[in-house]
Amino acid sequence: MSQKPSLFMRRRVSSLSGLFEAMRDFFYQESYCDKPGLLQRVDARPKLLASAALVVTAVLAQTPWALIPILATLLLLSALSKIPIRVLAWRTTFFIPFFAAIIALPIAFTTPGSPAASLPTPWGVLEATKEGVCRATAFILRVWVCVYALVLLTLTTRFADITRALYWLGLPKAFVSMTAVTYRYIFLLLDEARRMALAREARSPTKPRRISKRYLKDLGGILAALFIRSYERGERVYLAMKARGYSSAGFHANLAPIPKRDWLLFAAVLCTCAASLLLDFFEFLAIGWCV
Repeated sequence: MSQKPSLFMRRRVSSLSGLFEAMRDFFYQESYCDKPGLLQRVDARPKLLASAALVVTAVLAQTPWALIPILATLLLLSALSKIPIRVLAWRTTFFIPFFAAIIALPIAFTTPGSPAASLPTPWGVLEATKEGVCRATAFILRVWVCVYALVLLTLTTRFADITRALYWLGLPKAFVSMTAVTYRYIFLLLDEARRMALAREARSPTKPRRISKRYLKDLGGILAALFIRSYERGERVYLAMKARGYSSAGFHANLAPIPKRDWLLFAAVLCTCAASLLLDFFEFLAIGWCV
């Protein structure tokens, strides 16, 4: 299995099998868990609490400046954990924040306030206001920070440890079990889709050199067949698990006490969150138009 997510950018998607293989490389996020970094040595439970605190603080923040301490903390933690910047940039910038920017763009022009810039269009002149630009920027940074925190958690923590931490937090057993099974079978379904694509390509006299109507039609057929197969396989797996006496007791088995030094990370993150909220409060008083 490749450990370089940048292969997803370089792989030719004109081949359906190559597309599913690239997706499998992209979803595999445990290649950096064995690196000798800071977060890799911390227990999953304090890391999960710290990530949740950062996400909640980012959601509560109203001004862009209040998100800067959180972003600086995440950058420092990723550097100390030896996670390459290109990996984080690819996983956190080119998807959700990009679409968040598209969603937030109208906010800059529809929010009433002081004019900041104008954009001529065939239907007239659109004026962006300071209040709208501030709200749009805060929305984009908020989404980016939330995605960054969760991606950094998954890159430095094995998914089995995350499921145990979720169970330790008291989440419903059914939710934790479904999450664990879903993650494990993502790769199984992608392998199944890749084999189906290879079989279709082997029976095809010509290979498409670009994304065409036929390419999309083949992709839709594979996804439809994969949905039916996954439903049937999921039912068989569930019956097999029940026949073997499956229970969720394994999630909390052999949970060692959390070292005191690991709580230092959570305490430092809480201090960052408090500083961010204080900065947001003072910015709100000083710049009332940002909200």
